[in-house]
Amino acid sequence: MKTFFQIFLSFHSAFVTIEKVCICILLFTMIFFSFGQVVSRNLFGIGFPWIDIMLRIEILWLTCIGAALATQFNEHIKIDFINSFLKSNTLKMYIEVASYVFAFLISILLFMAAKDFIDSMRGFDNPPCTLVQGIPDWNFDLIIPYCFLTMVIRYPLHIISVLERGPSTMQDDQDLSMV
Repeated sequence: MKTFFQIFLSFHSAFVTIEKVCICILLFTMIFFSFGQVVSRNLFGIGFPWIDIMLRIEILWLTCIGAALATQFNEHIKIDFINSFLKSNTLKMYIEVASYVFAFLISILLFMAAKDFIDSMRGFDNPPCTLVQGIPDWNFDLIIPYCFLTMVIRYPLHIISVLERGPSTMQDDQDLSMV
């Protein structure tokens, strides 16, 4: 019988796969529509204003999902300046865990700020509907809290992975992508 953690990891890997597919679809549609917009403006002298709005939203989604995936595969920006001077693997492990805890706490704060941002956008009396008639624009911004929520979930997984590896087998974080 599977434990709760194993079931959670299988759901998590399904979300990672969905995120990868979304990135591919978003990138393909961005290239297709932006190329189509350039061709229609240059050859026919017309453009479609909704394409520009859609591309802005797709850029937001692409960057947020990309940031969440970068966190999953431990490819986000980090500074390993201190670790280069340390000789002890145990000390390196503590520094790495401390950096993940710090990133986890910052992600919680950013998730709460993103949630407040969405709540404030919903609070307007007449929310503008610029892309799809009848759907308020704040619906397209829901990717922002999702991004930070996935980071909040993924940093503890990194911490668990580092603690399971232990201080004697510290490597270049390549096995974290298996979580």
